[in-house]
Amino acid sequence: MLSDLSLTLLESPEVEDGVLHLDGADLRSLGLVAGDVIVVEGARRTCLAVQNAFVGDRNQRIARVSPLSARNLGSLSGERVRLLPERIKAPVAELVTIQAEDDVDQIHILARLKQIGSFWNKRTVSIGDSLIVPTLDRFPLLVTVAGIQPQGPVQIGHATEFAVATRKTEPASIRIGGLREIYRTCQVLVKDRFGVSGGAAPRSVLLTGPAGMGKSRMVARLAQETECAFKVLDAYQLLDRAVVQPDLLDLGSLLPELARHGKAILLLDHLEILALLAADSSLGRSVYAVVAQLCSLLDDLTAHPQIMAFGVGAKEIEPRFLHSGRFDVSLPVDLSNRWGRAEVFLMATETLALEETVDPAQFAARTGGMTSGDIVRVVRTASLLARGGKISDFDLSQALRSVEPSAAGNVLCDVPTTMWDEVAGLDDIKELMYETLVWSLYQYDKFLASGVRPPRSILLSGGQGTGKTSLVRALAGFIPMHFIEVSCPLLIGRHREDCARYLKECFSLARRKTPCLIFLDDLDALFETFSSGSGATHQHPIVAQLLAELDMLATHAGIVVVAATNRPDRLTPDILSAGRFDFAVTLPMPDSLARKRILQIHARKLLLSTDIDFERLAMATQGMSSAEIANLCNRVGLMSLRQAFATTETSAGLPVVTADLFDQALRGRK
Repeated sequence: MLSDLSLTLLESPEVEDGVLHLDGADLRSLGLVAGDVIVVEGARRTCLAVQNAFVGDRNQRIARVSPLSARNLGSLSGERVRLLPERIKAPVAELVTIQAEDDVDQIHILARLKQIGSFWNKRTVSIGDSLIVPTLDRFPLLVTVAGIQPQGPVQIGHATEFAVATRKTEPASIRIGGLREIYRTCQVLVKDRFGVSGGAAPRSVLLTGPAGMGKSRMVARLAQETECAFKVLDAYQLLDRAVVQPDLLDLGSLLPELARHGKAILLLDHLEILALLAADSSLGRSVYAVVAQLCSLLDDLTAHPQIMAFGVGAKEIEPRFLHSGRFDVSLPVDLSNRWGRAEVFLMATETLALEETVDPAQFAARTGGMTSGDIVRVVRTASLLARGGKISDFDLSQALRSVEPSAAGNVLCDVPTTMWDEVAGLDDIKELMYETLVWSLYQYDKFLASGVRPPRSILLSGGQGTGKTSLVRALAGFIPMHFIEVSCPLLIGRHREDCARYLKECFSLARRKTPCLIFLDDLDALFETFSSGSGATHQHPIVAQLLAELDMLATHAGIVVVAATNRPDRLTPDILSAGRFDFAVTLPMPDSLARKRILQIHARKLLLSTDIDFERLAMATQGMSSAEIANLCNRVGLMSLRQAFATTETSAGLPVVTADLFDQALRGRK
């Protein structure tokens, strides 16, 4: 056995982070087997788990790693690295402290702190190593291991806790949350505009999306970050000036004045008001004058390479702004997902005292359809209700009742809260669904190279309560991926035109948010026929649009549609024709092992007595669906509370759930 080994380093994106692929002969020479963890030395040392080499790498005397592992080694492809043969038996980490690059990444990590460790389970890390936090956008989020307890290389486990180190530099005075992807995109565009590369660079960017998302605040931060002069032209103020003093509305000297400051960012704010009031008979001329002035400014940007313009609008934009490339880039700012809403909540409560029971993740799960401004208003209201004391969950619940979501009618692309281990049984179907989605969304290029069309649509059927919805939600959260859920009964309840618009926006949003899963729940509701005045029966017109959208999936990579139905007999041949759904899966009723696991999952929050026999309960619940078993556990919990409330004795603990209560519930007793 060799004392050490020197090999040529090669990096490949398909290699898993923290893994080193070696030829079998090199493994034997070092006395190692697949799965062992060793120290690898480049410009710096890091610990990697060894695995067998890929077929094409055999007998090549190379060490193949991921780009991140190469970064941790401080080495480049083609350089030599040294492998030390001693196996590392690292203890499980008690605490790992990580540090983010800036406050935008830091607030995102804080919003997900309780679950990020699951991505690094069984990884061996040392101080100074970089780790990737998976996000749902195209910009990698790197963190650095800044501290470890106990000292030395450690293995991340389920019990490992994480902390975020305070950044050495002060955060920017203008903070943003829930806008990481769009902010990073704008950072790149600003850098291109003010860079020295000489390549094509955008002069102007249009940001559109619901009011209250923080678009204008984000542009102000960009100006602060790049040390640019910053000028705001508010459409409301310009319109007031055009009405009161139209002769003074002359913006011709604005760009030359800004150019004297060097680099400058110009913000055209609230552009939606100009489209809204353009048809107003009393304000039409004033609106026309303001639009003409702003269009002239955008046209003149070519002569001022040190000035960049951002237009911000909440709704539709006046068509003249969209002509002749006046805005080089148009970026939609969509509603924040659950992680983004947690970021906004953490920022809004930075200077406030919260009770320990307040969980930002749980709060974010209750605020779907809310903008950043809505969440800030909820926090402000809760602080007033707390009367200067610590904000409680009750205060937040009360505040949520008084703040209506501004964008409740918009399509929401969110992150489900259902956990993968909460779906019991269905192991074969879970594996099939996982492989299908991962391959279709993340291995698309390999499908194309092999001449095989990746699966793009799945139809789930099965009895009511068999777990179709829970399975899809858990899968989307486990991968993770963007997730759009459409309740078909609610969809057809909308006005016909609004129904078509909503479905179209679902697929449009999915194309912007790839990789994305669209879930059509209770699909059979779309196929209920209705009678016309002549007595003939017709399908809902939304069906034709759905068929067209399914047919177009082949031209858009990164989108998978999963539909669920309890009544497959209601579906018509056109939706079931070849190509619309690549395959269909029927979910069975849970077997004995699955029922036992479902009982354990839903009873784990209850205080159980020692006489609970889950094997016996699994047999007693034969024929019950997953939903019925979940309801059984909840009913037993209610019965235990009823008994506790009825007794005269007081206790600080939770009421105990006994086997007798399960028996009563199974017999249908109240």
